Amino acid sequence: MDARTTCRSPLWVLWAWLPLLNSPAGAEEPETRGSVEIVYRSVSVDGSRNKYNEDFDALESGLRLGAWTFDWQPAEKGALDYARLDARGLGGDPYERASARLGRKDRYELRLDYSKQDYFYDLFELVNNEDGARWDAVRRTAELGLDVHVSDRVRLTFGFQENARSGTSLFMKDIERDLFRLETPLDALVHRYTVGADFRVGTVDVLFRQQLRRYDNQFDNMTEGDLGLDTGNATALDTYHWSQNDSGATDLTTLRVHTPIGERLELTVSLAGSLVGREELESHIRLTQLGTSFSGSEFGGTCAASGTPCASDATCAAIMAGDVCVPHEGRGAVNLDGDTLLVSSDLQVDVASNVAVVLQYRSLDRDLGGTLARDLDGDGAEDDLDGDGNPATTIRNDYRIRTATAAVDVRPAKAVRFRVGYRRIERELDRDGFGDAQRDLDYDSGDDAALVASLHLKPKSWLRFDADYEDGDVDQPFHAVAPQESRHLRLRLKLRPKDGTEIGVSFLDFERDNAALDIRDPASLWSGAADGTTRSLEWRQRFGEPASLTLRYSRQDFLSDVGITFDRAGFGAVEDGRSVFDNENTQFFGQLDFRWGGPWEAYARYWGVESEGNNLVLGSVSGLVNDETIAQDFTHAEAGLVYRFGSGVYVGGSLADFDYDDANDRLDYDGRILTLRFGTTF
Repeated sequence: MDARTTCRSPLWVLWAWLPLLNSPAGAEEPETRGSVEIVYRSVSVDGSRNKYNEDFDALESGLRLGAWTFDWQPAEKGALDYARLDARGLGGDPYERASARLGRKDRYELRLDYSKQDYFYDLFELVNNEDGARWDAVRRTAELGLDVHVSDRVRLTFGFQENARSGTSLFMKDIERDLFRLETPLDALVHRYTVGADFRVGTVDVLFRQQLRRYDNQFDNMTEGDLGLDTGNATALDTYHWSQNDSGATDLTTLRVHTPIGERLELTVSLAGSLVGREELESHIRLTQLGTSFSGSEFGGTCAASGTPCASDATCAAIMAGDVCVPHEGRGAVNLDGDTLLVSSDLQVDVASNVAVVLQYRSLDRDLGGTLARDLDGDGAEDDLDGDGNPATTIRNDYRIRTATAAVDVRPAKAVRFRVGYRRIERELDRDGFGDAQRDLDYDSGDDAALVASLHLKPKSWLRFDADYEDGDVDQPFHAVAPQESRHLRLRLKLRPKDGTEIGVSFLDFERDNAALDIRDPASLWSGAADGTTRSLEWRQRFGEPASLTLRYSRQDFLSDVGITFDRAGFGAVEDGRSVFDNENTQFFGQLDFRWGGPWEAYARYWGVESEGNNLVLGSVSGLVNDETIAQDFTHAEAGLVYRFGSGVYVGGSLADFDYDDANDRLDYDGRILTLRFGTTF
């Protein structure tokens, strides 16, 4: 018996039975190809483990399934004529991937995909273990799909997807003028069910998709016996428990029609949104908090007998023997229904053989409304959030956006194409019931305008040049500032001066300027400006069969100068200031791949990132200056070697050395990764 058939994985059992589904006894053997690679990795890190985990997603030492591929084809066609498997990083890597495909060409295909991603983020080390944030999450996605070709003109699609997230987040919350750390589970689950059809009627292509999304998110914030970060403050939490459950459903329909109209017109129209069904969201909150306020008085509960505010049974028993503290339990509930409709249409009119007019229209309507009830202090009386004297609050959030673009596409020669166009955008927002004058404001941006242009040149097979430009005035009705002037210019050049040589050059220059009244405070003027450039150069060179070289250099310069307001009400003043962010980021990458006569292969790789600048905060009244220097350097050097035996077996290894230095010295780390590989092909 072949050693490969001893694996008890369900997928291997499937592969073992595939020939029996297709080939009768005595038939020719099916064609089978594949590979297996086992990886052992040894990781050593000195310095900030938190920053290393963030950059490398907590990559650890251990044995892994580096890669596993399997391709099966029968000798004779039947119910199946292919099956494929591809898996990478299984067994503990931060990024795991696996996929399987099986079916019959032009009849059907069954797909199965799985992925896992680890994500880490920790700021507590940067702020001396005080005010900060931490995020430690694992995301998993599993997807099952089936495509059925009913005929040459009709294809049916069915799908199921599950997205799951687990982990914890540590964040800060202000309670009674003190900061407390609360740990929050990140568990969430999303299911999507999809059914659809693609079909052709004459010259008309039609696509239909119906998707049902189910969402569930539950978490609990809890702490006990917490004195907070301000040890000089009397505030303390004996118990804090915030429990929340969010769930919802969305029915999303997509319908797209594409058709030529005569010889000179081509039209595409699509609709997407809650055409069948609606969007629903429910959220329920429960809150219990017992503690001592900054002034020294207890809060969060009431003594059963005496009615005195309390935070523990001991307080009540001291007043009256046997009395107990009854915690106030706050509650909140939100029930929302929504409708969404996205309309998109594209019409191309060929005015002449080398001139076309392109008309595009986009509209988005999203209406969301429902009820909100909240009694978070637990006094038994619902909060009157909108101030109308009725605790039952109805909220509404309606959003509209309309975009129209007209462009002329000209091809004066085979190698030349340019486009000039004009775009208009209008946005509206209607809100109600949020209980805040600013949050209930309605906005209408009016008509935003932008000029767009592009140029494409390919005069020779070895030369290509692309450019695009946009210049527009844009209102921001849902932010604090309007209007905004925005401009960008992007250039790309690709050269192949000779066989084996490829050179790429790119350049981006952009500017944004704002100057308007601050809607948060009509008496204040808000201003902001940002500009930057990005340039890169890449050279790829093949030296015949044995070697290839890749070199890449890029640099980004960015400057932002924003007017801000400091809230100094506690000192009897409000202060205007500026926030200035100035950064230069340089990256270099190089890799040499080499294969010499025989079974040897080798590579050497290096990349480095250098970031420097300043993050400056200035105050005009008190002369506040907060200057944080930006100085970060990261280097990674790696070399590897592989030897392939004639039997298809190969062995190899690589060594990577990395180093990170930060201006604050608290996030510095360095380390090495030794990787050993053993694999075979069959």
